[in-house]
Amino acid sequence: MNKLCLLLCCFLSGFLLPSLAVGETGAVQDKSLLQPDSAKECAICHYSWVDTFYEDHRSTALAMMPTAPEAAAADMCYSCHDGSTVDSRKHIFNDQRHQTGVLPSDKVTIPKIFPLDRDGKMDCATCHSAHGVSTEPGIERTIFLRTSNQNSEMCRMCHRDQGGGPENGHHPLDKTTLTIPDRIVQYGGYRGSEPNRVICESCHVAHGGFSEKRLVLPVDRPSTHPVLCEECHTQKPGRNEDPDKNRFSHSVDVTARNAILPGNWQNQDEIRLGTKGEIVCITCHATHAAKNIKFLLNDQNKKDSLCLQCHADQLDRITGTKHDLTVTAPDAVNINGRTIAQSGPCSCCHLVHTGNGPFMWARDWSGRPDPLTGICRSCHDREKCAQELPVPETGHPPGTGARTVKTSAVLPRYTAAGQPDPDGGVYCSTCHNSHQWDPSVPENKGDPETDGNRSNSFLRIANTESGLCLACHDDQGAVRNTDHDLRETAATIRNLAGETPDQAGLCGTCHLAHNGSSVLMWARPIPSGTTNSPVTALCTECHTSGGCAADKQPGRISHPVDVPQESPMKSDLPLYTETGTKDPAGRVVCSSCHNSHQWNHLDPQIKSKDGTAADSFLRLTAAGNALLCAGCHQDQARIEGTDHDLRITAADYQDRNGAALKDLGLCGPCHTAHNGISTPFVWNMAPGPAAPGQWNKSFTRPDNIMTALCTGCHLENKCAAQKIPKYGLHPDRLFMAMNRETSDSLSSSVATDRFPLYTDRGERSATGNIVCSTCHDPHLWSYRQAGKGPGAESEGSAFNSFLRENVAAAFCAACHGQEAIYKYKYYHQDKGRKKTRAPKKPLNAPAG
Repeated sequence: MNKLCLLLCCFLSGFLLPSLAVGETGAVQDKSLLQPDSAKECAICHYSWVDTFYEDHRSTALAMMPTAPEAAAADMCYSCHDGSTVDSRKHIFNDQRHQTGVLPSDKVTIPKIFPLDRDGKMDCATCHSAHGVSTEPGIERTIFLRTSNQNSEMCRMCHRDQGGGPENGHHPLDKTTLTIPDRIVQYGGYRGSEPNRVICESCHVAHGGFSEKRLVLPVDRPSTHPVLCEECHTQKPGRNEDPDKNRFSHSVDVTARNAILPGNWQNQDEIRLGTKGEIVCITCHATHAAKNIKFLLNDQNKKDSLCLQCHADQLDRITGTKHDLTVTAPDAVNINGRTIAQSGPCSCCHLVHTGNGPFMWARDWSGRPDPLTGICRSCHDREKCAQELPVPETGHPPGTGARTVKTSAVLPRYTAAGQPDPDGGVYCSTCHNSHQWDPSVPENKGDPETDGNRSNSFLRIANTESGLCLACHDDQGAVRNTDHDLRETAATIRNLAGETPDQAGLCGTCHLAHNGSSVLMWARPIPSGTTNSPVTALCTECHTSGGCAADKQPGRISHPVDVPQESPMKSDLPLYTETGTKDPAGRVVCSSCHNSHQWNHLDPQIKSKDGTAADSFLRLTAAGNALLCAGCHQDQARIEGTDHDLRITAADYQDRNGAALKDLGLCGPCHTAHNGISTPFVWNMAPGPAAPGQWNKSFTRPDNIMTALCTGCHLENKCAAQKIPKYGLHPDRLFMAMNRETSDSLSSSVATDRFPLYTDRGERSATGNIVCSTCHDPHLWSYRQAGKGPGAESEGSAFNSFLRENVAAAFCAACHGQEAIYKYKYYHQDKGRKKTRAPKKPLNAPAG
């Protein structure tokens, strides 16, 4: 019968009504007739002592007489200690617990103080007694233990083969060198009598815990729980007293990437992994009964024999190559002073728990701030074992982010600390596999006396056709078969390494990953003695007289370069520092407008020899509405659809090169980025005379370029012949009056800012002359309408016609006073050139 039912009957019959009983006739009988022989407290467990349930110690219809003691059985304990009572621990019944109901194994010794049941099996009563025991509260701070469990003494009395420390192949006990973290205690573990004393119950608990080992925390679930070993030893345990040699350890809590794990060690013990196949501490280490007692390993590790059970492939591929130190540097020592013959083939470069650099590095690279480059320099540097091939001072910048993620499995990336990370930076080991000489043919070990080339040299991908470069820079492959593919257009030139384009490959002609320039890894000489920045000089080295692109020179007059961009960028055109890095605060250079790797910005597959405003390696088209120009010159782009949009008003007119204006884009008819005619505004149209026809020649000089730019169109037989002003020049000598005085409404400095003055050479100057552009803004048809023009020829008035805002009142009036409006209105006609006087009134004229 269920114990609770029996207890309920007991409670009703013997305890709740202690002086009454109900007879067969229903009459109340005296309690003395029942003669109970048990106390209430004892009956909770010893219910066979309750005479109410039995007659003459025989079974009744209410309960069967027990044939064996029931009080010490596990089921009796669990009937209360199952979480149903207030003082019960839920995990005693529900979670992992010490075995009960089993015969002790031959691995344990049970002292007589711990009784077994009648069958010789362990039960709750083996360790616990419900009666008073002569003991003080043990480490669990509880009663009912058969003896004190201070410092897990009870555990040690039975599990004698689990002690003795590393000398016997077990985890140390009673040590205080490491700090037992609070999380161990939070999860049910204990510290010994001293603050950080390691005891059995620091890792194991008798009730609760994980797995059949009853661990405080699991050791094989790194994806879901803290790892028990790592709580004390961390993920990077170190055994060296020098902290610089304890920074890097074998990776844990990850699945194997560069190793092939066997199912069993050589001693046939099964290799243990995490629940999701992760490498965890217990993969290599054993807490108890270790085969290697020095390091508590699961198997012996003589000269890296344990390492090679997983990493045999690396040894096979490196043997016989230049990185086989038994051949190339047998006397070189690691940070422990051991040669490869003394340490083994792995430990000469890697130390599992005492590495001083990424990849558990075992060689001295002190003094190098960049770990991933520094470990390579530990051999490839002056006075090192590979000093004939030092890491170059210039080349591919370390730590830069890769442009593509699709090849991260082949070309790994790393954090600055050396941890593999798909979003990390590019370092030496991204491109180089130090264990394999030939990426295509592993059997090809190379010759230690022969120099490598682009097909081997420990590269991860052969770079004979720039395949390694293009794995990350795949978008730059669009340069193939264009004018910038020098294998086709300049096959005989050589880079700094003395290679022709065919030898260097698609990318190597202009870029060298090692020993190139510090600017963009440039593989060609950068001209010295130039006023241009190095980034600009990269282009002019080819595009100059005597260069391989001498037929495509920018000319003396071109768009300014090496200048800052003053207005906010509307487009994504890049700006650059002098070292070639992109920077929003950088300067305009050739590469701001040109993408030297892609001929057509819309389609990388389009190739052509003859360029237009829509391609020619431009980042955006300069044809149509000239998105390339409008990205920086946003205000000037408002010329679209006005009379100065020559695609509309002079579509078939040809420029000086014979190109129709309608094909030159919005800006092209008047401006050209290269080979311009005049310095100001990189002018594309042939300039006209400084003072045509009937204009007063004394008002100007023959080299006034600012007027000549306008008369290049506004002249007979030119594209704006229908809009030729009869008069145009303002006397320059009269303007000085404004510089000496100020009007009531406008100072001279503000006036010249809104109404610019120009020197004869086209430079803005407060002491310059009044020219056409002083009063006209050639890009804005009407200041009252900031948007684009109407898209067709328009007849102007005094309020549009490309005139600047409020010219008469704000500018002309500063000198001409009340005559300003008249002078302004008739400026280009005879009336504006004559002195006007009000007629005199007759003396007898009426007032008013």
